[in-house]
Amino acid sequence: MIIGRHARIFRLIGLYLVLCLQNLMAADDLPSVLDLQRSYVEANGGLSNIQELSSLIASGQIEDLEGGSHEFKLFRKRPDKMRIQVTLPGAKQMTIFDGEQAFRVVSVRGAPDQIVEISASETSQISADSAMDGPFFQLRGRPEWLEVVAVVDVDGEPAYEIVVSESANSPYERLWVSQEHHQEVKLSRRIELEDGQTSLQEIYFSDFEKIRGIWLAKQIRYENDGQIVQVVAIERVRSNVGIFDSYFAKPENR
Repeated sequence: MIIGRHARIFRLIGLYLVLCLQNLMAADDLPSVLDLQRSYVEANGGLSNIQELSSLIASGQIEDLEGGSHEFKLFRKRPDKMRIQVTLPGAKQMTIFDGEQAFRVVSVRGAPDQIVEISASETSQISADSAMDGPFFQLRGRPEWLEVVAVVDVDGEPAYEIVVSESANSPYERLWVSQEHHQEVKLSRRIELEDGQTSLQEIYFSDFEKIRGIWLAKQIRYENDGQIVQVVAIERVRSNVGIFDSYFAKPENR
């Protein structure tokens, strides 16, 4: 019995060592953050090509949790101005970020436009969503803030999982970069809901297409605690279109 028990212990120790070696080998096989960021830049036509993308106008459909589908039009201007117009039944809603503050305008036929103030937590989310460049590119040159930890499956495709340090002061906790084209295919962050509760939000990017040599996801899926809450399908994109700053200015009450 003693010999048998010791044999089992030795087998368990051996199995543990094998698993440790496998983990070490897997870690050694992972690319560095700098290698992935260089691949990201190359896949998008180089640094100057990325920085020359000054504006985007996109339109398509937003499908919400209840299954409703609404037309939208999105305006972006470098570095971080954003305006999205959504057509709702009997109304239009605009969410605008001017680079510093966010606000919402609701237009109902036959009634004055209503300007709705946005909470600080939602403003933080909108600010992150308004940036022309993704978080992986924004954090380039600071490898100490990022750690490549594994290769995992994201919607059926292999991707590098990267942990974002709290020191980066980023709203995202983790991001996943495609092995194929090195773009973000998934992001995760903690958000505050309207009822004050927090939720783990995971954002999935798919159906990629090149615009001016830069990869753009034409479908974006939002999940809160594993439940799909919104799907954005982009149907048309125009780049480097002249957009006046007045598009992002807070309108006066009418």
